[in-house]
Amino acid sequence: MPSRTRKRKPIRLFIADGHTLFREGLRRLIDASHTDVIVVGEATNGREAVREVSRVRPDILILDLVLSELDGMEVLRRIAPLRLQTLVLTANIKEEDRKRAVQLKASAILPKQSPFEELIRCIRLLGAGKTWTSNVDVGPSSTLTEPSPPSTEQVRIHVTKREREIIGTIAAGCSNKEIARRLLLSESTVKHYIQNIFNKTGTSNRVELLCFSIQNRLVDATSDGSQAEDSGPPLGGAETA
Repeated sequence: MPSRTRKRKPIRLFIADGHTLFREGLRRLIDASHTDVIVVGEATNGREAVREVSRVRPDILILDLVLSELDGMEVLRRIAPLRLQTLVLTANIKEEDRKRAVQLKASAILPKQSPFEELIRCIRLLGAGKTWTSNVDVGPSSTLTEPSPPSTEQVRIHVTKREREIIGTIAAGCSNKEIARRLLLSESTVKHYIQNIFNKTGTSNRVELLCFSIQNRLVDATSDGSQAEDSGPPLGGAETA
């Protein structure tokens, strides 16, 4: 009988992040684009992360260090007996915190502003039992290193009222078709707006745009995707479209 190729099990992820839009946006993007990686759980704070990770036992925990109730460092300490692969995904990190995370057995550290495909590559390497470094993938005995995170200072760009509406619907998880229907636009027009927004913000996908928008207060990080309440122009001016 011909030998059957054994199908590899998907890599099971758990996401612990207090930013609802980022967490849900990352999950949607992973679910929509990668069949070999699945999200099996989420937590909004550190205490919930420890409890649920202990119950679910994922292959990899994606962990933000800035969490309520228990911070990310304490989460790392408490889950150490589980021997999970842990990917620290955070907006910015001080050198002393990076060293402490490594001491607490973090498997990899990436800035949230990293390209989505770099994140997926890191996840796949960790899922294969390898160690992530900034430039190459190597064996488990290698030293974990981290790329220098991009600046977290707010960037001054020109964003129109219509572009803010588009960003808000993207943050709410809407597809291009749903955005077109909601804003009474054609899908081609929506695609044009999104590409223009990517160009302005220097992002290349929706998760990167979500990070940029939260960082620069285009959307409320804890909302369902609506624009930030501040009616002023946090990115240097909003034009009425």
